Amino acid sequence: MRVVAGLTLREMLRRRTTLALLLTALAFVALSGWAFHALVSSYGPGGEAQLFSSEQLVFVMLVFSGILALTASFLSAAAVAPELESGVALSLLARPMTRLRYVFGKWLGLAVLVGSFSLLTGGLEFVTVFWAVGYAPPHPVYALLALTAEALLLMTLALLCSTRLSTITSAISSMVLFFLAWMAGMAGTLGHTLHNVTLQRIGEVSQLLLPTDGLWQAAQYYLEPPTVLALLRSLGAQGLNPFVSLAPQPFAFYVWAALWLLAMVLLAVWSMQRREL
Repeated sequence: MRVVAGLTLREMLRRRTTLALLLTALAFVALSGWAFHALVSSYGPGGEAQLFSSEQLVFVMLVFSGILALTASFLSAAAVAPELESGVALSLLARPMTRLRYVFGKWLGLAVLVGSFSLLTGGLEFVTVFWAVGYAPPHPVYALLALTAEALLLMTLALLCSTRLSTITSAISSMVLFFLAWMAGMAGTLGHTLHNVTLQRIGEVSQLLLPTDGLWQAAQYYLEPPTVLALLRSLGAQGLNPFVSLAPQPFAFYVWAALWLLAMVLLAVWSMQRREL
């Protein structure tokens, strides 16, 4: 399993797709740093700039989560499907290697790559913002962990899809599901504003089917300053702003997200075992 993980990691690092995604993330960090610097130039280094920076950072990290989703989907989709189509997987599995070890090795190598990509580029974004405006979110580590977990969930979903679908189809399918879950989460937030039980249930069910939006909402909560959250709570602003989460996710949600990830890995193993090479 460790051999497969190492081979997967080296193969992904050699791909031009990985380099292109990395350069995209670095360009985004540089562009956002320029935007924060322009914010300070407009409002000065005082408290007003800090307030606007905290809200702008939430939007920036929303876009960053989309980049992470794109990275996780395309890298994971390219890990299994090409080997199945070219027959490389057949030669590997002809040796004394079970399909369980093959899938878990693929997952482990991808998890190291996607997790490192998320933590390093996300940390670089926070450092860039602090350098530009002197602002740091209250819980940057927790926010990065939530975003990394979101990327790992989508990576696992794309890995499952790649055991049955082509590379492009797997990547696009997982991205479509990611955006559908995000839209359902927005509908749930709108449901709180309109007191619409149906929309609220849509948001809740979507977090069970694909917990990525729930993890993004957790990251939002950890990015917001406590003073802003306290002010919004006092105004009864729950649901009025889709870019604000006024409460952390319950512990049961994180347990469900972990079980969901494990279930997707086991489904990928089952799918490989049922597939004829």
